[in-house]
Amino acid sequence: MSPARSFLLRAGEVSENRKKTQKDWNGKSMIAAKVVGSIVSTRKSENLIGNKFMIVEPVERMKGHMNQFVAIDNIGAGIGEYVLVAQGSAARIGCGLDTAPVDAAIVGIIDDASGLI
Repeated sequence: MSPARSFLLRAGEVSENRKKTQKDWNGKSMIAAKVVGSIVSTRKSENLIGNKFMIVEPVERMKGHMNQFVAIDNIGAGIGEYVLVAQGSAARIGCGLDTAPVDAAIVGIIDDASGLI
């Protein structure tokens, strides 16, 4: 992209720098997702006993390379709700399980998802 065009992007176009940033942070940031199912696990790490697991699907603009993944849910989200999902070490901190093997956690329920879909 030429320097003269770097600030003149058409609607829906993403700069090369933005693409790099999205790729670098993919899987390591907070995303918006829809809860599409739940998982029952009777045998799991001791640190995870008593926790609920949900299958979440990132909204289209935040999908990256993942279609669906499992997130721990201490908020009480239901199937069909849009949620905020923290990933990486922020997920463990966000759900209060600093020593648990958690890589994704539902940390909020979105009240108005009209800007996401």
